Amino acid sequence: MKTMKYFLSTLVFFLLFASQLEAQRGGWGRSPEERAEMQSNMLRDSLALSDAQYEKVKEIMLGYAKKFDEMRNNAEGDWAALREQMGALRKQQSEALKTVMTTEQFEKWQKIQEAMRQRRGNRNRS
Repeated sequence: MKTMKYFLSTLVFFLLFASQLEAQRGGWGRSPEERAEMQSNMLRDSLALSDAQYEKVKEIMLGYAKKFDEMRNNAEGDWAALREQMGALRKQQSEALKTVMTTEQFEKWQKIQEAMRQRRGNRNRS
């Protein structure tokens, strides 16, 4: 009986630990399709995108999610070069999104991005 309780409590611990690891990965463990859908849904909700805008944004996000994955898979440990390449790719993505969004939506999206950057920066410093 003690062995069963020990086994169950250990199993519960590992399941909780695994779920925490997934939450901390912030989506990197997801496929490009899952990330694109997650990001597109966030933008739809945050920016009140129309259905047509949502579909275009989802296409853009999927294309860039695949490019980001390809870059990361080919980085070969050169993280400085990867960071620079991803920055350039994010600018291209931003320009593509700008063609789909209204001026107000795009400005709000830029503010959301800046807030996310600041949160990431504060998290890395703790």
